[in-house]
Amino acid sequence: MNRSFAFSLGYVVIVYAAVGIVGGLAYEPYYVTDENLFSKLNVSGQLVARLTVFLYPILQNFTSIPVFSIILRYNFMQLGWLGPRAAANVAFALPWVLSIFFYTGHGFEMISNWGGLFFSSVVNFLLPVALFALCGLRKGKLHKMEP
Repeated sequence: MNRSFAFSLGYVVIVYAAVGIVGGLAYEPYYVTDENLFSKLNVSGQLVARLTVFLYPILQNFTSIPVFSIILRYNFMQLGWLGPRAAANVAFALPWVLSIFFYTGHGFEMISNWGGLFFSSVVNFLLPVALFALCGLRKGKLHKMEP
């Protein structure tokens, strides 16, 4: 398993680096700009280049969303929270139905703002205190900080 994972990861890194470097070298100026390959392709005026900029995010989502849904389904089933049919509905159908509501109008923007505020507050303020207290309790007592 480790060899398979290492080979796959190494292959992807080499292919992505090769495509990125060779693609980046195709457009001047090479090193004196802050643009990326997508912006270069988009302003190139070529139909195929502009089409790749449009299709890449779509194809990337088509390959990642099913994998995440499968993982989510099996996690629900393994935890015993849902049966196979309910887990499939929650993992596959529910995200698509929710995306209709969140990607139209200001729903996604609202969820992003409030979700980011909530999670960043928890991660930045509550989690360090909780971990500090947990470490202190594990040693048997809370250590008092001295000046």
